[in-house]
Amino acid sequence: MSSVSAAAPNSHWPYPRFIAHRGGGTLAPENTLAGFREARHFGFQGIETDVMLTADGAAVLSHDPVLGRVVKSSSPVASLTLKEIKTLDAGSLTAQKWAGERIPTLEEAIEACEANGLFMNIEIKPASDSAAQATAQETVRIVRTLFEGKSLPLLSSFSRNALAEAAVEAPEIPRGLLLEGIPTDWKEVCMKLAVKTVHPDWQSVTPDFVEEAHAMGLGVMCYTVDSPDTADALFTLGVDAVCTNRLDLFADCR
Repeated sequence: MSSVSAAAPNSHWPYPRFIAHRGGGTLAPENTLAGFREARHFGFQGIETDVMLTADGAAVLSHDPVLGRVVKSSSPVASLTLKEIKTLDAGSLTAQKWAGERIPTLEEAIEACEANGLFMNIEIKPASDSAAQATAQETVRIVRTLFEGKSLPLLSSFSRNALAEAAVEAPEIPRGLLLEGIPTDWKEVCMKLAVKTVHPDWQSVTPDFVEEAHAMGLGVMCYTVDSPDTADALFTLGVDAVCTNRLDLFADCR
């Protein structure tokens, strides 16, 4: 049986140790309000979610630039207006009991997380490289407005351009750099972008990486960790947090 447990936040990572990937992981439609409720049901204190822009510039939750995997549509998100997005079924492809679930706006997601006491890791996920600046600007605008006077969320992105824009627009909102593999210039990029955290895929993490990140004052959260035994091993290396799809397997150790 795994010994994985929830540790107190530390100076590198002042956030929950376990983060629900795309809101509900694999147990509910991803990036939906139903997913956030599922995360809370399993006792999670934090969620990760993805944001991109519609054709008319609204910030909505979606991981995929082109719909069809989890939403009943084959259209690119950036080709649809918010009104059109709101007609789509975002639930039944996951399970019929979720039929009729809608794609939320970022504003709706923030309100739902506040109501459920959930910390937010908001991934800025531009639908294309050319959309990085606008996606970051709109995300920051909404976060600044709705989190005024409150504890701020963590913004993250694979897009260096999006993080650079977020830093210019709102340097006070903490940012994290997502990594696929460990690029040779990761330390230079983290310093240039003034990020607070770094988020590598768990298979790439080494003890040296964690030690170097902590020496730079960075928190380390790994994705996507779906085994408590894997989480144990990562925590032994010094990793601060994990993002998981399997809310059920981590329900007793948030």
